[in-house]
Amino acid sequence: MGIPLRVVDIRQDREAAASVRSVAGGCETVPTVAVGLRTAVNPPTDAVVRMIELEVPHLLPEGGGARLDWLRQLFGSSATKGR
Repeated sequence: MGIPLRVVDIRQDREAAASVRSVAGGCETVPTVAVGLRTAVNPPTDAVVRMIELEVPHLLPEGGGARLDWLRQLFGSSATKGR
């Protein structure tokens, strides 16, 4: 897929928890997603894709069908329901 992904357990990583609190109004809300300089707290799938489009567009697959397959792999099958 080509997009680096790092999952962090904020209960185990105090620095990561502080980072999440800094962008989530003092709360430890998960998921908190960071792409480049952009962050979003509990974002919908479309917002994550938009962040990727803005920060690292060259990593997204071309074409609508490929994009839906990619979203399903990244976020699970429920990510594209109602789209």
